[in-house]
Amino acid sequence: MEENYKEKYEALLAGVNPEMLDDAITLANSRVTEEVPFADAIGSVVERYPQFKGIKGSVSGETASEAAPGTAITTGAYTGATPPALSGVEAEFLARNPGIKL
Repeated sequence: MEENYKEKYEALLAGVNPEMLDDAITLANSRVTEEVPFADAIGSVVERYPQFKGIKGSVSGETASEAAPGTAITTGAYTGATPPALSGVEAEFLARNPGIKL
């Protein structure tokens, strides 16, 4: 199987999440023509589908706030607020497993 490292490098430079490289490259290749080189095609894919954008660690050095301006990033940890109420299933599970740490 032949790997196209130039396309992967261009995709990373455009800010594509490394886990989504193959999908973004496939979509970009469908947009390549004689007038539109791969670098422009991958740029248009990232612009049209921002979910391909990497959150951190991309080759271009973007941070999470640069990748998605105005979007809050959550960690799943509740700080400074009361945690949400437990559902009946969660309450029953905790009642049957008192020593478990969540």
